Amino acid sequence: MSYEYSKDALVETATQQVLEELGWEVVYAWTKETLGANGLLGRETKSEIILRRYLLQALK
Repeated sequence: MSYEYSKDALVETATQQVLEELGWEVVYAWTKETLGANGLLGRETKSEIILRRYLLQALK
């Protein structure tokens, strides 16, 4: 079974829609992320779960 038609994909799509309705910007970075300070999310490794670039900006 391909991923597009799996339970995971259905849950992910529904969750993305709800978050977007709440005004969140949703980024699918699982396979498309470039790591590094100038990368997509500004993290050095995939284990960094706090996106400092956005957190610091939001705290100002």
